[in-house]
Amino acid sequence: MGLVIKYFCLPMIEKRLYVEALFYLLKYKIKLKLFSAESLFVKISNKTFGNFPLKSTNISFERIAAILNRASRLVPSTCLSKALAGQVLMSRNGYKTELHLGVAKNNVDSFEAHSWLTLDGKIVLCDLEDIEKFQELPINREECHK
Repeated sequence: MGLVIKYFCLPMIEKRLYVEALFYLLKYKIKLKLFSAESLFVKISNKTFGNFPLKSTNISFERIAAILNRASRLVPSTCLSKALAGQVLMSRNGYKTELHLGVAKNNVDSFEAHSWLTLDGKIVLCDLEDIEKFQELPINREECHK
């Protein structure tokens, strides 16, 4: 009940953003179940997310990230689906972000993966305290063909 009350207290532009966040989290959660991450990266690398009209809104990137984090409580998401949804929402609101994917070795036979989103070199979504342990992988087409 508290979430519903908090939703109705939001300004109209943030209500729209919250609904969009739910939509994109669900969209990428489903796509990651149906398609391989590699095929999604190829599609993503072909998109610059410039397809959306960049509009200058009064919503800060911090507020967008906070709304996305709140929405991810209703649509439990991986860091990758959250970063993908975040990239779309940031782009739609005039922020040019970069998606990162990294892997780290946990123990002898185990790897861990993580994705995050940066804006001007600063992590804005899916940050971890030990993020430096991840070795970043190339995910755009130019880097993959080097």
